[in-house]
Amino acid sequence: MNVYLMHQDRNFSINETITQDQKTLTRDLGIEGILEVMANQDPIIYDICNQALFLSLNDPDAILYRQAILKDCIKNPKIIRTMYELVTELLVKKKEWFWSFTSSYRSSNLSGSVNLLKFFIKYFICFKEIADNEASKFNSAGFKNFFAMIRENLDDDFIKMLDTNLKELQFKDGVLISAQVGKKLYGHSYVLRKKNKSSRLKWRFAPSFTLHSRDDRGAIDLGYRKVRACEPIIDPIVLSTQHVLAFWNILKSELAFYVGALNLYDRIRETPYPLTFPDPMEAAEKDLNCEGLYDLGLSLIKTAEAIISNSLSANMNDLLIVTGANQGGKTTFLRSLGQAQLMMQCGLFVPSESFTASVCSGIFSHFTKDEDATMTSGKLDEELNRMSAIIDKLTPQALILFNESFASTNEREGSEIARQIVKALLAKEIRVVFVTHFFAFANGFYQEKNPHHLFLRAERSDDGSRTFVILPGKPFPTSFGNDLYQRVFETCRNPST
Repeated sequence: MNVYLMHQDRNFSINETITQDQKTLTRDLGIEGILEVMANQDPIIYDICNQALFLSLNDPDAILYRQAILKDCIKNPKIIRTMYELVTELLVKKKEWFWSFTSSYRSSNLSGSVNLLKFFIKYFICFKEIADNEASKFNSAGFKNFFAMIRENLDDDFIKMLDTNLKELQFKDGVLISAQVGKKLYGHSYVLRKKNKSSRLKWRFAPSFTLHSRDDRGAIDLGYRKVRACEPIIDPIVLSTQHVLAFWNILKSELAFYVGALNLYDRIRETPYPLTFPDPMEAAEKDLNCEGLYDLGLSLIKTAEAIISNSLSANMNDLLIVTGANQGGKTTFLRSLGQAQLMMQCGLFVPSESFTASVCSGIFSHFTKDEDATMTSGKLDEELNRMSAIIDKLTPQALILFNESFASTNEREGSEIARQIVKALLAKEIRVVFVTHFFAFANGFYQEKNPHHLFLRAERSDDGSRTFVILPGKPFPTSFGNDLYQRVFETCRNPST
């Protein structure tokens, strides 16, 4: 029994290795707030979504497969939440009532497995009813296959037969065993016999006895004989139980991702901001088009001010350089772009009116960091070390986001360092988005007139105010820091304003 609600051909594994720098991306792109909304105080959902978000899918078809399942979830949220609650209840009760069904004692292995499978029957029936009554409401290949698997493996005849066999294996009315007598009257070749009620004459005259309640030695001896008779069926039953338990655990993990997505969807629907399912493209096409893109993490924080969105057309551009006024929205734009790419590649909707982008082999970020008093080396040294660690993980078709990188040194040196690094990245087919105040760096690329390079600028009004809109535009030799100086010091001189 396979779930296959996260992948077309395999189950989701929370232990899969993440090649991207999860901790850095979470900090730089503001992912923590998004995960907290998805989890809604459920630690399992948090862990699963945290893993799934950074296990990027590199195949557009795999992304569309997961998108189709999520669309079904959005149409049928009550059914999805019910299934998640059922499997959560099952696993909680299993932990409370059945400490373990595997031990060093073979008899305990048998009884524990039988009792656990008997306990599962109730939930088999619940999921069978959901498959019978609700499957027609789902259109995705993932859910169609899942419900078909449930109906095929858990039909009424199977459940009835399973219940009958498990009751007999609980041995509540005794155990029927045959054996041969060997040398010195020792028994051997013990065989567990089925009590066929329709052929009672076959076994009702068999010798039988009942142990006294205080006959401890007799109980031990009988237990050994019982285990010897049941030996051929113990391992298959234990393996079957492990398989079914693994199915429930995988089902909970995969449903947890979609419940987390529903939690996020419901929260965003309380705001005036749009969501859309993106169009993933092949990496070689280098597509990037969006309208109404905004910072999702910012939208989850209730503020009186409206969040400004941006639009972008950057097809076949492998380098985007963003310049412009200080505090003009450049970092927010960069963060929103990274969030959308990350969410698209895990099959989620994105914070935008429309979004089309090529998949990338990995997403990496290199943002400027605050001074760390514990650092044993200079800030530029720290930036270069982080860059070296990123380069070790990069592969062709990856995406790397720079935010004010190498600004810890002067403009001439910082520009040259940034230029050489970006040139090397582009030569290895790495897509780069670079937010910078370095005019020499940005203008150097601008003068090349390369059609695959796109230059954006944070808009500034004539009166010095920021619109927080990012538009195409050549680099300026100033970031208009004087605007901020005047605003801050004018306020200091005129506290009433």
